Amino acid sequence: MTTASETQTPLRVHQKPKRFLTLHQVIERVGISRSTLFRMEAKGRFPHSYKVADSAVRWLESDIDEFMSACVAGRRWESTGKVRNLSR
Repeated sequence: MTTASETQTPLRVHQKPKRFLTLHQVIERVGISRSTLFRMEAKGRFPHSYKVADSAVRWLESDIDEFMSACVAGRRWESTGKVRNLSR
């Protein structure tokens, strides 16, 4: 016989909550200029931003962390090509 606790999905202990970063926070964290960031983003070599309002874009912290990990490991980060628009 299976109990309810045995059928539940295990909790992810180290899962970080999703958090958006501003342009200033991304530039400060990654250490590249604004123009370089946007040039790399246009080429698919930097995580794409999310449009969260008519005049506001943000980047997911986890995407930036993944980008930085790829750089440290000597890998080239490539965009998945997903279109990201959160405003309605």
